[in-house]
Amino acid sequence: MQATPELEYGRMNIGSRPAKRKPSGGIESLRAIPWIFAWTQTRFHLPVWLGFGAAFKHVIEKDIRNLQMLKDMYNGWPFFRVTLDLLEMVFAKGDPGIAALYDKLLVSEDLWPLGERLRSKYEETKGFLLQVHKLILLFYLITRKLTFYGTSLLIALLVIGCRAQGSFGRRSILEAKAQTS
Repeated sequence: MQATPELEYGRMNIGSRPAKRKPSGGIESLRAIPWIFAWTQTRFHLPVWLGFGAAFKHVIEKDIRNLQMLKDMYNGWPFFRVTLDLLEMVFAKGDPGIAALYDKLLVSEDLWPLGERLRSKYEETKGFLLQVHKLILLFYLITRKLTFYGTSLLIALLVIGCRAQGSFGRRSILEAKAQTS
């Protein structure tokens, strides 16, 4: 949670419902909108891919022939194909380097190893996905070429935003502005 601006999104009136089911509740009371927005901003998309890698690993390590079965499922089952295509899109948009930058700027140092393990799982999941279907490489290369200049601007804005979150003790920019006015 420290690695995302979830708290700030949670305070914004984005949807028709509050960000949490119970204001005093923990992570289990979060609603989807601030949770997904926050992980999207970090370019890590954790709620989308986490679990796929473990599933791929389990199936492939159980019997290497299952890799061919996954390829056959991709080619012959539209639901599975669309699911993996969406996962590919997420990996094409993802950038674990930006997620690492969020960690370094916002997360307490004792939690950095957790971020490193998650980024390792991200790469492992991408590797398993590449074994089933290789189109992600094309998406990845095209996306990186098209967004190179935008990424530089994004990183600059990210650092400014993270510095603001850190400087204001994770209070929202609006709260900080109201206190200085």
